[in-house]
Amino acid sequence: MNSLNFLRRKFYHKYVQYKFNTIRNSIKNYFKYDAPADPYKKIWIDTQSIHYRNRAIPCNREGGMAQVRTGNWDAPENCTPVGENYIIKSLRERYEEGASWEETAYYERAKQKLAEDNRDQYRGATNIQEFIKGQCAYVDGLYHDIKHNGYKNASKEPRGNKKRFRYGYNQALEVLVSIDRKGKIMLFDGHHRFAIAQILGLHIPVQVVCRHKQWQRVRDEIYNSTTEQLTHREYGDHPDLEDVLNK
Repeated sequence: MNSLNFLRRKFYHKYVQYKFNTIRNSIKNYFKYDAPADPYKKIWIDTQSIHYRNRAIPCNREGGMAQVRTGNWDAPENCTPVGENYIIKSLRERYEEGASWEETAYYERAKQKLAEDNRDQYRGATNIQEFIKGQCAYVDGLYHDIKHNGYKNASKEPRGNKKRFRYGYNQALEVLVSIDRKGKIMLFDGHHRFAIAQILGLHIPVQVVCRHKQWQRVRDEIYNSTTEQLTHREYGDHPDLEDVLNK
């Protein structure tokens, strides 16, 4: 019970940070930019078109939605292929190659985490057997549900066992992405759902946790242009520009 109360306090604190910072970001963007995005808006992407993930970006979920960041975080050396992530790689081995969980890096990482002296549990499990019966079974169930019943928005997913592995406000968030200075969409968080959707070749809704400042300037310039003198026509079908093109 003490551990449960600790988790509740921990995730409630993060939720408060997330909500406060989202409001703060929205207010700042409203006064700073001509075409600030709705912080909670969802855009639809083809998962096959997402090739990179970025963890060098100077933000996190608790920093709130609608973050706009400058800097070199989107440089090629700071981006890695999505297939190199241990979750995505393991799920591909599991569902495309028929590997057992024990043959994947997902399992090996759990063993390593559970062996750490200062850790009581990992993803809801206190030992590797619980991890297989709990987390791995949950991922299997999620894969088969999406495959047979279609991809559901995060807010519409049945809660069930999900509550054990997705806490607090995370339950209402879609896969999170960032957008670099040239409009390239990169994976930020939500690796399990993204991996499954990519394996199945699906289009899914995502939310933008951060945009590069230069991309925000592109949004502003398009917003301020006329139909006859539309700037940046090369981005005409970009999913993050639908709101400014239909102003």
